[in-house]
Parts: sequence; C-alpha cells; structure tokens
Amino acid sequence: MAALHRAVVDYTGQARGIGYRYRIDVYLRDSNIDYFNDFDLEEFADAIKKQTGVHLDKTDWSYLIGERFCQSPDEWEVRFAELFIFGRLAELIAVRMKLPAIEAIKILGQSSTTAGAFQAIQKVLNEACPDLDQIAPSTLVVKRFSVVRDLMPVWAKFQVMSQGRLPSLQSTRLIKAVSGPTGGSLCIAVLVLVFFFLFKVVAISLVASLFATFAFAVALAWFLYLLEKLFEKYQRATGRSVIRMPKDINTFGDVARLISGERGGWCTNCDYDLTGSNRKTCPECGSAIWSVGGIPGDLTNMNKGS
Repeated sequence: MAALHRAVVDYTGQARGIGYRYRIDVYLRDSNIDYFNDFDLEEFADAIKKQTGVHLDKTDWSYLIGERFCQSPDEWEVRFAELFIFGRLAELIAVRMKLPAIEAIKILGQSSTTAGAFQAIQKVLNEACPDLDQIAPSTLVVKRFSVVRDLMPVWAKFQVMSQGRLPSLQSTRLIKAVSGPTGGSLCIAVLVLVFFFLFKVVAISLVASLFATFAFAVALAWFLYLLEKLFEKYQRATGRSVIRMPKDINTFGDVARLISGERGGWCTNCDYDLTGSNRKTCPECGSAIWSVGGIPGDLTNMNKGS
C-alpha cells in the first residue's frame, strides 16, 4: 500500500493518506479530480508502474471497477461502488507482481526458510534488473542501488513478499524541506513572503514588489531543483548512496530474514522489535502495526508456482 500511496501522490500532486477501504472515486473527487470526466487512466497506470513495476491495462481496470456489468451509473453505485477501493487495487497489483514462491531449502542438512527467501530475492532481481551484479546475503543494498527511485519497484515487491514486515524506503535529501510536496511548497512560500515584505520595506511599489517576488520564487524553485540534481549526481559519482535504509536493514540477508519471518520488523512509532509478536498493535506503545495496506497475510501464496 505504501508504493500505491506514492503513485497516488504522484498522480494527484497531493500528499493525502489512503486507506484499504477508501473508495477511489471519492478520494479523487476530494482531490478535485472527477473520476468520470477528468481521470487519466494511462497517466495513473504510469505512476503505478514507476513505483511498483506493475502495468495495469484497461482490462485490469475494467475488472476492478465492474462498470461493464452495469447498465447505468445508478446501478453501478448500488452494485460495485463500495468495492471500488484502494485495498482491491493493492491486491490486484500484488497478484500482478507474479512473486516467486518462498519455500524452505536445505543448507548443510538444515532446513532454512530464510535461505529460500534469499533465493526468491535473487529471482526478483534477475527479472527486474538483469544487468545487476550478483548478490550475496552480506551484500549491502546500497551497493547495488544508489538512488531510491531505482530501488522502489523492487522494494515494493519485497514488501508484499514480507507481508508487511518490511518498512518503506526514504531518500536522503540535501534539503529535506524540499523532499515532499507539502514541505517544499511551505518552504518556498515562507521565503517568498519574507522577500515580498523586504521589497515593500525598501519602498518598491506594489506592482514592482509582486513582480520581483514572482521572479524570486521562480528562481528559487529552479535553484533548489538544480541543487538537488547536482547533489544526486555527486553521490552517484562518489558511490555514496541517496538511500536511507530503514532501521537495522542494510544487507539483502536482512531483507531475506524479514521476508521469511525470522525477523518480525519494528514498530514505526517507537522502534519496538516485533519479532515473535502476532498482535496487530505494538505491545510497547499500542500503535497499529504497519501492513501491506491490509492485504491478507496469505496473499503471496496466490503466486506460488508462477
């Protein structure tokens, strides 16, 4: 669900949360997008593919919405509207991922589910990134992926395979205030207001002040954008990662242990170690434990044999 949320933010341009049972058409309407008149399926599908590596075509979307089974919008509202939710979309994406089965394999006579999970990781990487260098359990994730957007689609698959134990990725930014739509807009807005009042203080006319402030805002936005790109190029050239890995997850072996269930993950609120806990809330702080958008825990079994 985290990857789907990023795709929705990319499409709508608004950093609003989504939920498993949120109706997609209602969410879009609240984002000032009329689903029946303004919705661009191809653009939304591109956003989903960018974040998950999964392409949903018109046939998939027709299955999800159920519109072709209805004679009128009123009939659709009665029969299918309540099923047009982000949870079903997340499930469809997970199924389309065609994840490899995770089965225990024997290592030196001992059965190991973690070894099977690592083998599944290798299959996912070989399919998604055929030119990637071979990995070992001790290989650092950031040694194979230097920029967060390159890892996002693969990580989304790992999250589904882990049934929610693997948290989302975050990118390290030179200017963290610009890392999200809300933070960046707020930062620029504050600076623009400050400079507007400064222009007024030096007795520039209102029209001149507005023009100078607009020019400053445009220049500032371009400056921050170029600075971010230069910083990214520098980190690529020096081999330094632009990825901030989640707590205690550094190697592909760490990822395999979370996928296999050997490790239980950590509470995103208080960092409590959830290994061994089957509760839906954190034993330490009571926060709801993150899951893949409420997708049932056995969903990945639907892909066995693929």
